[in-house]
Amino acid sequence: MDLMICSKCEKEVIVNCSSGSGVICFPCYSGRSLKLYAAASDLIIRRGWGHHVTGWVLAPSYASWANKLTDHIMPYMVDNGAWTDHLKGVERKPEELLDRTLKLCERVLESGASVRFMVLPDVVGSWHKTKLSLQSIDKPEGFKLALPIQDGFKVEDVKLMVEKFDPSYLFIGGSGYSFKKHAIENLKFLNIPFHVGRVHKLEHLCELSLIQEVESVDTSTFSRPQRKQ
Repeated sequence: MDLMICSKCEKEVIVNCSSGSGVICFPCYSGRSLKLYAAASDLIIRRGWGHHVTGWVLAPSYASWANKLTDHIMPYMVDNGAWTDHLKGVERKPEELLDRTLKLCERVLESGASVRFMVLPDVVGSWHKTKLSLQSIDKPEGFKLALPIQDGFKVEDVKLMVEKFDPSYLFIGGSGYSFKKHAIENLKFLNIPFHVGRVHKLEHLCELSLIQEVESVDTSTFSRPQRKQ
């Protein structure tokens, strides 16, 4: 895929946030740097977009990649694997999710890399089940935590979970992009940085780059839209 030149910073870029006056990269577009995380197996890496990435996603489904990424100095976000379980129709106990996430964190440290944060147990698409999971576990020590937010969340419930876990991030999961925007708008008063999970479209990435409270996203299966002929 051909690289383009940003009209502002004059660096080679692939992510283009402007459909009007020339090519512009999303840091120049938003005036800030949005952290991008990607799994080694994702399209963003295979298509040569690696220079946009500032961290790695590590989840149980591709834990074997950990040993292949240790040459990089970029930190990891360690996911709990709930999304893959959801796709397989599997629902694990929160203790199991937490235990395997902590083991992955330890594996990263043993390899010489660093963990930026780990995601607490959740159930995709259900805040009710996520809340029950979070209520049943103790706060893990030793790593920065991301509190997952799922469909149906109640602000008062989230505030209680924030008090319990003191998270460094709110991990915005959920069923789709409209939910993610809804969650950000309703929880930004907590003044906790957002990590937005599974951003698939360029226009969504550019929109999120303008929201100050959003610090990072993961770009699983991210692909560039086709140009109009």
